This record gives sequence, structure tokens and C-alpha cells, in this order.
Amino acid sequence: MEEQKDQEALDREEYFRAYFGQSADYYWQKVEEYGDGRTYTFNVFAFVFGLSWMLYRKMYRPMVVLLGLILLSSALESSLWMRLHLSEATIEFIGNAEMVAWAFLMGFLGNNLYLKQAARTIESVTDELDDKEHIKARLAQLGGVTLRPHLLILLFLIGAMLLMKFGVLPTLFP
Repeated sequence: MEEQKDQEALDREEYFRAYFGQSADYYWQKVEEYGDGRTYTFNVFAFVFGLSWMLYRKMYRPMVVLLGLILLSSALESSLWMRLHLSEATIEFIGNAEMVAWAFLMGFLGNNLYLKQAARTIESVTDELDDKEHIKARLAQLGGVTLRPHLLILLFLIGAMLLMKFGVLPTLFP
């Protein structure tokens, strides 16, 4: 019985490491910290790069939710600022403070969200597959990092700028 628990713990670590890819040591340490009850740690990269970090870590759903919250917040604020007749300087200050607050929120929640996503993915894949090597291969495919969304966004922006340059799309800023 004890031997089976030890093997399950080893498998669990291998699965997490397969999912985390090159950053496995850092994130496995965070998994252990969470296991010890330390649920929030600060991730500098999540703080600095925010939504881009989420795309890099393949956290598409949380990124879309956070982007939606940011856009909703901005829309509500714009409506509120117009009603309150605040000065441009005050609006700019509040906007900058809010940006810093979102960054700190990402810094503190980033690891937590990423580890929860990893745990859900591992559970799903282990329920779906039986062979340990197939499980690790699938986790490596689903986890890790990617620059594809960043490249697609860059290509989209370049394409949009070219279309504006040649008059196919109207320019946003005359």
C-alpha cells in the first residue's frame, strides 16, 4: 500500500513536470508550496507581461475572462468619468492606478491560475489515457509554452497596418 502511494506521488510529479516543460523546476516548487498551504506567490513575469504571459502559458480561457473583465471595467469607467466630469489628469491617474492594480492581481494570481489549469489538465488526461508515456506525451503537448498566439497577433497587426496604408481599411487615428 505504501509503495503504491509512493509510485502515485512519483507519477504525479512526472505528470506535472511533463506539463510544465522547461520551467518544471520552478513550477514544481510552486506545486509543493501550494501543498504546504502557501496558496499565493508572486510571479514577476505574470506581473510584467500580464495577458501576454497567459497566452505564452496557454492559459486561453483565463486570458479571455480577464480581458473581458478589463474591457467591461474600462467601459463602465468611461461612462462614470463622463458623468462625474473629472479632469483629464484625474482620469489618467486613475487609469494608471488601475493598470498597476491589474498587474499586481496578475502577479499574485498567475501561478495559482496556472497550477489549477495544470491540475485540471492532468486529471483529464489521466482519466482519458492509461499508458504513462502516452499521458506524459499528451501533457507535454497541452502544457509548456507557445509563441503562436503572439505571432498571429503580430501578423494581424502588420496586415491591418498594410491595409490601412493602402486605403483598404480606414485609419483609426486620422
